[in-house]
Amino acid sequence: MKDKRGPALLGFLVLLALTFGCAPRVAVKKPQPPEPPLAGGKTLAIGEISGELGRELAQTLASVLTWEKGMVVAAPDKAELILSGRVELTLKDVRGYDLVQKDRKTGQKKKVTRKDHFVEREFTVSEPVYETVVEEVPFVYREADLSLTYILKNQNGEVVRGPEKVSADFSGKFGGVNEVSRHGAELDDLISRRKTINRLVSDLAEKTAARLTPVSTTVNYVLDPGEGLLGEAAIRRGVKLAQAGEWDKAVEVWNKVLDQDPDNPAAWYNLGVTYERLGGLANLNLAMDMYAEAARKGNKNLYRRALSRVIITVRQLKKAEAE
Repeated sequence: MKDKRGPALLGFLVLLALTFGCAPRVAVKKPQPPEPPLAGGKTLAIGEISGELGRELAQTLASVLTWEKGMVVAAPDKAELILSGRVELTLKDVRGYDLVQKDRKTGQKKKVTRKDHFVEREFTVSEPVYETVVEEVPFVYREADLSLTYILKNQNGEVVRGPEKVSADFSGKFGGVNEVSRHGAELDDLISRRKTINRLVSDLAEKTAARLTPVSTTVNYVLDPGEGLLGEAAIRRGVKLAQAGEWDKAVEVWNKVLDQDPDNPAAWYNLGVTYERLGGLANLNLAMDMYAEAARKGNKNLYRRALSRVIITVRQLKKAEAE
C-alpha cells in the first residue's frame, strides 16, 4: 500500500510557497503629466535610431509601447507614423578620497570608576582606550545622461512632431563620507556601468512612451509582510488594508507596530511606500527617511533599492525645480 502522505505534504508545501513565497504588491494609479496627444492614430513604426544604444533603445521602446501602452508597433510601410532619431550617452566616474574621522582602539586600557545608582556603590572597570584618526575613504561619483532627439513623420514624409528631446539621467556619490552617513550610498551599492546604462535605457523608453501616449499608468509597489515564513501578523494586516486601498488604516497598524517595536524594519519600509506613492518632494523626503530607517534596522536588498530609487527621484525633482 502506497504512503499518500508524501504527495499530500508536497502539495501543501507548493500551496504554501504560492501563497506566501512572493512579496505582496499593491497597484497605484500614476497620472502622467499632460502632453500633446499622439498625432495620426495609434499605429507606430520605429525607424532608424542612430547612436551606440539606438538599437537597444528601439527594442525597449517597442516593448513598452506594446505591452504597457497598448499601441500597435508595425512595419514602416504599414504604420500611420514613423519615429526616428538619435541617441547620445555620456557616462563618467570621478574617483577620489574623503577624509573621514574614526575612533580606533589603541590596544591600551584604562581604569574607569562607575557608580551603580541601584545599590549606591562605586566600582572600577577596565575600558579600551580609543584615539581619533583621520582615514582616506575612497568614493566614486557617477554622472550619466542618455538622451533621445526624435521626430515623427507620416507616410508622406511630413514631420508631424519634432524634433523633441527626452532625457534620462543618473548621478550619485558612492562611498567616502557616505560610509558613515545616514542617507548616503556606500561603495558596495555602486552598480556596474552596464547596469547603469540598462537603467537609463529603461527610463528613457518609459519617458518617451509617456510622451507618445499620455495616459495614466499603474505602478506596482512591493510591500514587506515581515519576518518569518508567513510574515508578522500585524504587518500582514496592514499590507491587506493597503492592498484594499485603506491606506490610512494601514498606517495606523504599522505605527502601532513601531510603538511596540521601534526597530521593526518592515513597518518602517511599508510606511516609506505609503509616502512614496503620494509623490511630491515633501512626501518623497519622508519616504527617504523611512527607507533609511528600514535599511539601518534590517538587511534586505528591498530596503536599499527603495532608498536608492527615492534618493535619485528627489535629486531629479530638485534639479527640475532649479531649472
